[in-house]
Amino acid sequence: MEKSRLSQLSDFEVYRPDIEFFVDKINNLDYFGFCKLNEGFWEAVAVAYHRDFKGAADSYAWFKNHGMDLFFDLLIIVNRIPASGLLLGVSHIGPPVEGVYMGMLPYERKLAAIKQVIPPDYTPLFGCLWKQYIVDRVMHRFLAAIRNLRVVTVGLPHLEQLGTVLNFPNFRHYSVGLYTAGRRHEYLADLRKLHTSEPSVYLFQAGECMSTWLIYNLRDLPNAFLIDLGRSLDYFLPGRQMKADDLRQLPDFNGPLWMQLVPQGYCEKVHELGATAEKCACPHQRESPGR
Repeated sequence: MEKSRLSQLSDFEVYRPDIEFFVDKINNLDYFGFCKLNEGFWEAVAVAYHRDFKGAADSYAWFKNHGMDLFFDLLIIVNRIPASGLLLGVSHIGPPVEGVYMGMLPYERKLAAIKQVIPPDYTPLFGCLWKQYIVDRVMHRFLAAIRNLRVVTVGLPHLEQLGTVLNFPNFRHYSVGLYTAGRRHEYLADLRKLHTSEPSVYLFQAGECMSTWLIYNLRDLPNAFLIDLGRSLDYFLPGRQMKADDLRQLPDFNGPLWMQLVPQGYCEKVHELGATAEKCACPHQRESPGR
């Protein structure tokens, strides 16, 4: 697998496998875990390491309010990733768009944080891979590969619709609330109890930090794929069921921005999985970014 620059402005290298890399693993039951730490986490690292609070660094404030122990756990996890067998994705951007940088700090500081924390002999994957697969109109290959497995979504309540929308015959959802880092050990215990001996794929959208912590601590589950798909799942579920207060704290600007890159008509590939036109939500990319 060839390496490439994380961005045009960085010499830091990542892997960007095509989707067949993951499809082949699914088809061969070659179990793996994929977690990611993107711009929010690296912004928090930059603030914590350099004590640079200029710009009201929201990401670091999130950890201060909801669990600095999680922050330190993640630093340890990143250091142990090479020995864990997990795949780690990193990025300093939100959408998979060159030149679009999310967050409060300049991208250079987040890039510096990535270089400082990632083990020097480890090459991560690009953290926005799954959004890129949707933009490239190839995500349906992965969804078709997992369709006959036991599929469990882990994250916000709106993900419960995914089984119907994508017609997964063996589907279950486990809800993880916003701002519940303090309950992660409870979630971990529940997911262990939920697991069966069936070949299973767990699709996470629980916030990259919570998802990474859970995937790392579930990595010994037998017969389990553990994959943080993040906001890429929102392509199929645009109507996020979030309270008004949550939306004020977590603006939905990221989703509409990258979804606008998806060519019209891609939903037809999703329909081939068995979803009907009435159930399929994916034509929402035709909406304006402001909606």
